[in-house]
Amino acid sequence: MITIFEFLKFYVVPSLLICLIILVVLMWSKRLIMHNFNKKKQFIIQNTYLFLASLIFEKNNKEKIEEKITELKSKIPLHKNWCKKIVINEMIRFKKNLKGESSPIIIALYKKLKLHFYSARLVADLRYYQKCEGFYQFQHIDFKPAKKLIKPYLTHPDRIIRSNAYACYLSLVEGKVEQLANIPTKISLLNIIKLMDLLHIKKIKLPKNIDEWLISENKSVVRLGIKTMVFYNYANQEEKITELLNSEDDILRYEAILACRALYFENAETGLISIYLHDNDNNKKEILRSLKVIGGEKSVLFLEQLTLYETNKTIKMYAVDALNSIDKKTAEKLSLNDNDTLRMLNHINDIYIV
Repeated sequence: MITIFEFLKFYVVPSLLICLIILVVLMWSKRLIMHNFNKKKQFIIQNTYLFLASLIFEKNNKEKIEEKITELKSKIPLHKNWCKKIVINEMIRFKKNLKGESSPIIIALYKKLKLHFYSARLVADLRYYQKCEGFYQFQHIDFKPAKKLIKPYLTHPDRIIRSNAYACYLSLVEGKVEQLANIPTKISLLNIIKLMDLLHIKKIKLPKNIDEWLISENKSVVRLGIKTMVFYNYANQEEKITELLNSEDDILRYEAILACRALYFENAETGLISIYLHDNDNNKKEILRSLKVIGGEKSVLFLEQLTLYETNKTIKMYAVDALNSIDKKTAEKLSLNDNDTLRMLNHINDIYIV
């Protein structure tokens, strides 16, 4: 009969030793494979960069370009998908670095190497991250023929796919964002942020129908309209934005409050004060920050009462700050009879005082 010691000695220990050896071999093999792949990747990046840089000087010599394309194909495995991805990313990076100078060359080369077919396959892939990769490539290469392929995804049920499709599509339609006024579906905050970023990067002109955005039945379009007006410092809709201070939607009121401050709508002072008591704490803070910028005599009277009777310390701090900005004497007078106000005022005047 085999004892426990013999079982451990002849079966368990050898088995563990063999497993350890296999594990070490696998780890070493993986490391070796990754090392070789990284060497290949760096080789491809280097050759792609040199190839793209040389095209800038040979852009009018078609024979030379064909020769260099053939040379590149002989050096790198462009038929493999992982290689195509690296080349496309290098083209995007190169295009960003040289701004507008290289755009036509990069787009022509992208099509010449048939890399747009690879991007199209990514978009058609069932996996969302592959689709988003395809959107990214089309958008940053600025391959405008792809907009027909992207358009169906604007109504995709998946929020992430729809978000990336929006950014890609609007980038490819040459900044024709006027059509946003008629979008029936909700635009998520993520999409709004991407669209605002797009306006900045592409230097898109103010949409001609921007006034219509504020009367859209789609609240997210109204929200985007307000943000766009602020971005372009467009103050022609003061009356309508002031009206939105009374919207039943918390988010629209929030955006209207921010717009009144950013666009310096002094006539909104009364509207801001009138909605204060019935609004949520977040909006109250923004109302007080706005009154700090555009407030006058009415605001002084309002803030004086608020400072005296507000029990929420955070809100009171905003009120004291606004009052101090508009009328220092009144703020100092109130601090003489209220220790909380005095501490807050001292902190506002010197942030190192707690």
